[in-house]
Amino acid sequence: MGYQLSKQSCIILGTICFILGITGVGFNGMIFSLYSPELWWRLLYALDVLFGLGGFIFALVFFGTSTRKR
Repeated sequence: MGYQLSKQSCIILGTICFILGITGVGFNGMIFSLYSPELWWRLLYALDVLFGLGGFIFALVFFGTSTRKR
């Protein structure tokens, strides 16, 4: 890869993904409690959980790799 992300931008990116995922989970949780919990709603909810966790893991992994290089 020809590009290198700085530690700060990785942390910011991961944090944004994490916050978006968590707020998506809360927002969709409110919607799901109002409407019937159909299968695709549950899939969307699972995607939001994965997105939140993925952002958190992304931040941890990139923070770990960026600190190990120095």
